[in-house]
Amino acid sequence: MKIIELKSSNIKRLKAIELHIDEKQNLILITGKNAQGKSSVLDSIWYALGGKKAAQDKPIRDGEEKGEIELTLKSEKGNYVVKRTFTDKGSYLSVSNTEGAKYSNPQELLDYIVGSLSFDPLEFSRMDAKKQVAELTKIVGLDFTDLDNKKKELTEERLLVGREQKSLATFSDEDVKFSEEYSKKNEVSVSELSAKLEKETNIHRDYETAIKKISLNDTEIAEMKARITMLEDESAKLRKIKDTEEDLDKLRSSISDVDGENNKIRKAKDIVSSIAKFKEKGVEYHNLTEEIKKIDAEKTNKLAKAKMPIEGLSWNEEGVLYNGIPYNQISSAEQLRVSMAIAMSSNPKLRMIQIRDGSLLDKDNLKVIDEMTKGKDFQAFVEKVDDSGKIGIVIEDGEIKKIN
Repeated sequence: MKIIELKSSNIKRLKAIELHIDEKQNLILITGKNAQGKSSVLDSIWYALGGKKAAQDKPIRDGEEKGEIELTLKSEKGNYVVKRTFTDKGSYLSVSNTEGAKYSNPQELLDYIVGSLSFDPLEFSRMDAKKQVAELTKIVGLDFTDLDNKKKELTEERLLVGREQKSLATFSDEDVKFSEEYSKKNEVSVSELSAKLEKETNIHRDYETAIKKISLNDTEIAEMKARITMLEDESAKLRKIKDTEEDLDKLRSSISDVDGENNKIRKAKDIVSSIAKFKEKGVEYHNLTEEIKKIDAEKTNKLAKAKMPIEGLSWNEEGVLYNGIPYNQISSAEQLRVSMAIAMSSNPKLRMIQIRDGSLLDKDNLKVIDEMTKGKDFQAFVEKVDDSGKIGIVIEDGEIKKIN
């Protein structure tokens, strides 16, 4: 579907114009000096199709009471005539077909036909990276919002895990070897050793007492015979105990040393625990990385299957890429090609795009636009400041002065 005729009167700076456009003409230049009505020509097209959301607060030319636009669209099924009238009370729209039949919901029909008419290829280059991605995802039909949000959550979680892992102490090989040896030991109970020492002390005290009793004078021996026999038996046991039990001094020494030994055991177990936590965080970090990789792989797979406006186009969270290079780093010619391809993809039914800042384009740029629109059978309406009067459709003082 293309525009083959435009009539506009009293719209912004325009007095009255009537354009008949060859459907085979791809590049339509609207030229003239500044403030002569060039923008009003493109505005007329946009106002007619876009409705209230497109029209400015004052679409009617100063001093006039009514503005009118009539736009004829040609399609394979016939022509559509769009009529939009503006008055102080509002705007009125009608859409009729070749036979003159009018549609009951004209704006709904136009919205279906128009698509993203407001998309200007040069405007795309001025968008920030996030808006460019949003525009491209809308056109391609891929929405990675959920995946990107999930990746953001995983990335933030992984960052915290990484920080936690870095906060854990690291140990030398010597520390690790020490921990492997001591962590297997159990701490010695000081209270148990103290009780053992007290028991041993009592036994030895009883032993010394028994010896003294054995040394009593002869007058007491008779009376103590039975006791001696018992004590001798006990003495034998005590001697045996003395030979087999730990030396008391050694036991006392071990009690004084046990705290140091226990501290070593505690340190060793702390090292083992820290190493285990470090490894645990490492595994957690690795698992989160794998989840992020899965998300990236899913996006890459969907991008690979998506039909892009131009070969080599893709995007990531940072922005649009062309052949793997960020959009803002490719040449101006490549930016124009990419923007043109996106613009044409956004309007599959109405095969028309608008370029407002055509004065920024040189001959080579215009040649690119001409070639790309011919290749896709599109129309490109380009507004360009030119005071030579020798290029395109020349607008002067709200009217058509010349058509080159």
